[in-house]
Amino acid sequence: MIDIFAALPAQAALSSVMFLLFLALIRFVGVRIVMRGKPDILSKDQRRWITRVKRACVVLAIIGLFLIWAPQLHTFALSMVAFALALVVALKEVILGITAGFVRVATTPFRVGDWIILDGHAGEVVDIDAFTIRMVEIEQTDMSYQYTGRAVAIPNAKIFSSNIVNLQNTRNYIFHDLRVVVAVSDVSPEAVFTVFKQSVEEHYKPFMAEARQNLRQAEREIGVSLGQAEPLMSIQTTEFGNLVLLARVYLPTAQVVAVTAAITEDTVQAAHDSRLATHRTLIEHEEEYKFSLGNKSSVNAKRAA
Repeated sequence: MIDIFAALPAQAALSSVMFLLFLALIRFVGVRIVMRGKPDILSKDQRRWITRVKRACVVLAIIGLFLIWAPQLHTFALSMVAFALALVVALKEVILGITAGFVRVATTPFRVGDWIILDGHAGEVVDIDAFTIRMVEIEQTDMSYQYTGRAVAIPNAKIFSSNIVNLQNTRNYIFHDLRVVVAVSDVSPEAVFTVFKQSVEEHYKPFMAEARQNLRQAEREIGVSLGQAEPLMSIQTTEFGNLVLLARVYLPTAQVVAVTAAITEDTVQAAHDSRLATHRTLIEHEEEYKFSLGNKSSVNAKRAA
């Protein structure tokens, strides 16, 4: 920057000084002409004309200096543009981070304490500064939302290149799709599905009232109907003929793992009991069949004798 100013030509500087001195002389003469007679109190017209002379001199000074320095200003402007481009390239990430910070403040897509997904990372926002967003990572497997203990720092600039998913409305309660697969062999589908429904209703009952209230509040905040809090259950089969028991429940996030494990345990136990009952019935039928065959053999032996 010092070199740029040092390269300015002395002729333009001398011309500027002479031009400003000439304007100062014109201003002095013009004011004296207006104030001719040197009255103690100036009239209103005299004050107006003095103001006009001063303003005209200022305008002429600006126009004259611009005309004198136009070639040098053009060179200086090009140098400043090149310097600005180099500065932008060097500080691109910093500028993006600061700009993204302003965008985040203006749009408020999330706040400290919200659960979000940003740049492929899910977590709870614990701190936001001018350049980074710090989160505590959350494991999303099976929508259990358990903390992993890892801290993640994401640059603010990622706001421009990544989608932001705010999970705050699903932080306390989530729609969880429960799926239990049972081998169909030697199992009564009706009995297993009945136990499955009873188990879902039993384990979901303590949370139903609060779940309904939370769901209604989430719908008011979002402005969209999210469905019903009551569990939806169905039964399907796989391509291998196994039973698939399905339930969609609106559960507290912290209870998803425990409730899923309890319902799965009840269902698997019901399938086991059904399988044992089927085997027991088959054994009883087999014994009766053998007993009847034994009786027929005895009767035939007696007849032969």
